[in-house]
Amino acid sequence: MTKDKVNETDLNQETTVQGSEAQTCENQKDKLQESYIRLVADFENYKRRVEKEKLGWVKMAQSNVFYDLLPVIDDFDRALKEKEADASMTVWLEGFKLIRKSLDKILDKYEIKYIDCSIPFNPELHEAVAQIDSANHKSGQIVEVYQSGYIMKDQVLRPAKVVVAK
Repeated sequence: MTKDKVNETDLNQETTVQGSEAQTCENQKDKLQESYIRLVADFENYKRRVEKEKLGWVKMAQSNVFYDLLPVIDDFDRALKEKEADASMTVWLEGFKLIRKSLDKILDKYEIKYIDCSIPFNPELHEAVAQIDSANHKSGQIVEVYQSGYIMKDQVLRPAKVVVAK
């Protein structure tokens, strides 16, 4: 073999080896790129999940606070329903009405609404404390509300306690 033939054979072998190494590097680059893309997607999913969980915790904390306020609102409502207020109580009664209006503004601010009791009984919204026979109401209609119920956005804070017609 001549010297030129040996060099050409060596060059061909070296080119083949370099091509093989280049292909290996290209494959590794592709795998790393895929891993990077998956990692970025996983991190974005993680951020969304953490944000959703955070909002859930905030909503639960708000629900707990407002649930604790509901008995106070009930007490104001009972005081306002008292019909036998003498002259000295009139000023107090007006004060209670103003406080109740302030509480209603807070409830509105946080999208807390009364549960509608003019609709037929719904076990997801109402709690039946009694059933009575009623000539004036159809079966399943709410006859009387013992305690108002409240809903915050789509979550029932407290069901309305009602009397239902048989």
